[in-house]
Amino acid sequence: MWTRMNVTAKIEHVSEWERQNRVIKERARTIVQTLPYQDLPRKIRLGLIYYVIYWLNNVPKIRQDFSPRDIVFGEQRLDIPTFVRYLLVLIHRSMMTMMWLIQWNLGLQEQSISNRECTGDS
Repeated sequence: MWTRMNVTAKIEHVSEWERQNRVIKERARTIVQTLPYQDLPRKIRLGLIYYVIYWLNNVPKIRQDFSPRDIVFGEQRLDIPTFVRYLLVLIHRSMMTMMWLIQWNLGLQEQSISNRECTGDS
């Protein structure tokens, strides 16, 4: 079995690696944008890059049965259909909780309005 080697000059660009670097930077920037901080310390930025790379390697790419991690270690740790079902249940539970909180909050508001009407407070 032969491996194809792509030899490049010192100043030549390798488009596959450049694209992967852009993907990592994009994912890290999206996470940073959700944080309430203006600047992050160097160690946290490095940890963020490791986090992004970890998840990129744990999720299979489009039209792939195994993630890069699964191929290297020879095991499939993330069962995608089970993971999707888990996410759907989690989303359903959070929506039900939000609906309950809204109803509870509206009930309290209605109760306080009816209490004001009974006591004559305005």
